[in-house]
Amino acid sequence: MVNKKIKIYSDRKYLTQEEYEPIFFPFWGKSPKGLDNQLNCNFNDYIKNGHLYFEMVSIEDCDFVVLPEKFKKNKLPLIQPLIDLAEKHSKPLIIFFADDSEEKINIKNSYIFRTSLYGKNRDTNEFALPTWNEDLLSEYCNGELNIRKKTIKPTVSYCGYTKNWKDIIKGLLGVDYGIWRSLRYKAVDYIKKDKRVNFNFVIRNDFWAGMYKNGILDSKAFRGVRKEYVGNLLSGDYALSVRGKGNYSIRFYEALSLGRIPLFIDT
Repeated sequence: MVNKKIKIYSDRKYLTQEEYEPIFFPFWGKSPKGLDNQLNCNFNDYIKNGHLYFEMVSIEDCDFVVLPEKFKKNKLPLIQPLIDLAEKHSKPLIIFFADDSEEKINIKNSYIFRTSLYGKNRDTNEFALPTWNEDLLSEYCNGELNIRKKTIKPTVSYCGYTKNWKDIIKGLLGVDYGIWRSLRYKAVDYIKKDKRVNFNFVIRNDFWAGMYKNGILDSKAFRGVRKEYVGNLLSGDYALSVRGKGNYSIRFYEALSLGRIPLFIDT
């Protein structure tokens, strides 16, 4: 059986931002903006094996033209030449939109892969994009899957932020602080009250345990906090996975990577 590579076309000259999409990492190297990112190991396997799946070719020979960077509406005039080029050669355009936003992207003859979308108003050219995650099993468990022994009462794990007193005050004042905080708070509360299950919850006071200060990651604290998060995932049979600011859950995929069953709250 012959494995046919997908032929893609793009060019750095169409970049309007410093960071470019991971699909190009095997060909262009890692995006320079993320070189000091603690989660850059997310892409190690793909960088090694990406050439097996994709081939960079000319516009004439490609199957798809790929927008080299995350879509931003305010950049539309700057990326228009690439959109026009794809239309000129009758090539479909692929757009990646890893973002919490559900804004519509109205570009003809395009396929849009996005992390956040709703089934009720999903367009036929929109597809759910799984998140890029580090291999937690490899990074924290030496690649060995820890199989849990079945018990009469299953354990549900959760480590993360729900909402704090600031969010409660905002709610009382009618300020929209994000539906995800309330959903997580309610899900945690319901599980705590359910006598049919055990729970192991670590409730944080801030997003990512406060590791991000003014958009900068505290790399010293990162490893310890991350290790505690992975330990919590491993402590349960089920991992509570509720949407975040965007309508998707990174934890959903992280739980699967550790052999745990996501308890997914579908709204």
